[in-house]
Amino acid sequence: MLKGIKDFFNLDRTEVIGLSVLIIVILLVGGLNFLVPTLHKDSKTDFSKAKELAKLIEKTNKERKNNAGYKKNRVNIEGKRTYFYFDPNNADADTWSKLGMPQYRIKRILKYIEKGGRFHKADDLLKFCENDELLFNNIKPYIKFPEIVNVKKDTEFRDVLLDINVATSADFCKLKGIGFVLSERIVAFRDKLGGFYSVEQISEVYGIDSLTFTRIKENMYVEEGINVEKISLNLASFKTFAAHPYIGYDRAKKILNLRTKKGVFKDLSELISDHVFDEHEYAKAIHYLILWGEG
Repeated sequence: MLKGIKDFFNLDRTEVIGLSVLIIVILLVGGLNFLVPTLHKDSKTDFSKAKELAKLIEKTNKERKNNAGYKKNRVNIEGKRTYFYFDPNNADADTWSKLGMPQYRIKRILKYIEKGGRFHKADDLLKFCENDELLFNNIKPYIKFPEIVNVKKDTEFRDVLLDINVATSADFCKLKGIGFVLSERIVAFRDKLGGFYSVEQISEVYGIDSLTFTRIKENMYVEEGINVEKISLNLASFKTFAAHPYIGYDRAKKILNLRTKKGVFKDLSELISDHVFDEHEYAKAIHYLILWGEG
């Protein structure tokens, strides 16, 4: 090719060499113009990936710090726990807190105790430690219930004998297993009923379980010939019926509707035939009902 160019332009050897060098330079420049943008683009892409990698490293380091902080806090919480023997039926909020019990569970436990609930064995506490058996297992060895009361105290309890229609809340506190809350409930239940006709009614008080009732049953009595307050079936108001524990809102409505249709009740047993009470419920309510009276 160069020979043809040499002959055509009548070039000597030196000029041919110069032309060859020029052609090579032109080719190199053209090649660089093509390669440089490509190299620049690749360099930019690599830089972008490096930035992404840096962000990933930063995120990982942050997560490690957070995890370290969590573990540190967890260790601090565990470290703050103090284990000691305690009676769950008498433990206050501060006691539960020292044992590591969360506040929302402490509130549930104290509310349970306030309503008359009792822990009879260690496993009874498990229902307040749901989803945290580790906490329960840590506390369980330290749960200690009071030993059986001594002979003197048993004798003191046996010596108590209460007329449940005149006893005060302070009197009921003298019974084994009855504290201030339960004694107040007994008196309140008695007032709503209009008096007790049977000792068995004490077992209906919220918070008094069968075990507690069995223990105190022999320490109570109802005076013979006691007259509880009666409600006039034909004269009493809806409000009076609804307020009585053995009648309530729904039965009060039925009684007034029947009274409107019938005019008057002629016999208390109509409350069974008219499906206001079943026989069991009627047997309790009958003590507080009368056909006529003050209402």
